[in-house]
Amino acid sequence: MRTNRSKNAGQGWTPAIVTKLQALIGCDVLLLHWPLGVKGDKKRWGHLTLAKMKDPKYLAKLETGNIGVAQGKVSNGLCSIDLDNDDEVDGFLALNPKVATTLRTKGKRGCNVWFRDTGESHRTKKIKTNDGGNWGEFRASGSQTIIYGRHPTGCDYTFVVEAPPVEISLSEIVWPQHVVDPFLNLKTTHSPNPSSVFCDSVSCVSMSYVSVPLCDRTKANEILAYIQATNQKREALKRRFSQLAELYEKFIEPKFEAAAGHRNGFIVEAAPFIFRVVCVPLALQLLEFFYEMHRHLFEDTLEDHRYEAKKMLESVAATYRESLSEIERKIYTVLPGIEQDAFRILRDLALRSDPRCGPFEFFMSCKQLGDRLQIDRQSAYRLLLRFEYEYELIKCVTKGKPWTPGEKPEASVYRWLLI
Repeated sequence: MRTNRSKNAGQGWTPAIVTKLQALIGCDVLLLHWPLGVKGDKKRWGHLTLAKMKDPKYLAKLETGNIGVAQGKVSNGLCSIDLDNDDEVDGFLALNPKVATTLRTKGKRGCNVWFRDTGESHRTKKIKTNDGGNWGEFRASGSQTIIYGRHPTGCDYTFVVEAPPVEISLSEIVWPQHVVDPFLNLKTTHSPNPSSVFCDSVSCVSMSYVSVPLCDRTKANEILAYIQATNQKREALKRRFSQLAELYEKFIEPKFEAAAGHRNGFIVEAAPFIFRVVCVPLALQLLEFFYEMHRHLFEDTLEDHRYEAKKMLESVAATYRESLSEIERKIYTVLPGIEQDAFRILRDLALRSDPRCGPFEFFMSCKQLGDRLQIDRQSAYRLLLRFEYEYELIKCVTKGKPWTPGEKPEASVYRWLLI
């Protein structure tokens, strides 16, 4: 655990790990020393300030054990979200792509997502699921988090993503549907006085009907706030993962409806279709996106939904191979993963009758293929060339037109040759 030391002029000997952390998260951060294998104890550290980071003896001590980071105000807004469960990480990052590339560290399970909060200052808050379970914790003023050293279970803390913390306001964070927004009350504005709806400042006529009890009005406001929050989260999902939302609206929304008690039925119906139109990782994301969009209808957890979706896609993958002819199956089997995805997409389009094309013909642009495979246009272009000239699985019948100002782009028309 001990590290080589580097000499910093005017500061004495500074441990290399301290130099590395300061280069990564900034010199305006208060680092804390803890014994090796200790997360921290009740020992007071709130009296410490950034001035400690100029003390050579204090810096030298940091390399002798675990290193924690004081969070919030004392470290100029450096905060973290501690996720307790490994299974929650991908879903959270999908909802918040801005923090997908920020500093991320890991102890035994889950992870810590680090960022600098550019909004108003908040204190540490526990994060709960809708059923009261523990999901994680937002760590800010008053908290510290171990960033380097040995976990109490014996494993080392690691850098999952070694990058500077991004700057983002906590209000921008989108929480999963099954998680209670820990700051929802702070974002809710007060409603006008209910009496002002019925009375003005000049006169107030006597009404013959019975007024709504305060408890009922409160309940109605809670319902309204819930619906508004749900709609906001759905729109936020679409904004924050626009490419996924675009594919969702194209492939899922027009073909499948959400209904209470029909979550598993949706997976059974949608998985065989979506397996043929996008790559496997994206297919799983779309199935999960459906769950997040309609979370209020379902009783099962996201973990249950994700597990069933994975199993269904695995089953569909097996049956798909069996549906191919012998020569198709042999060719499909020897293709690498992303080319198998392309094979399914192009073959599926060719077998769908399109009145605008001839038999076994279909429209496809580099952008469309790239979006379905989660690759850039140039990579999609090279893949199409490989399928046409190296493998001779397709043939370009009509060359498309790229986008130019004032003209509408046109996708190329291809013919599937493996009949």
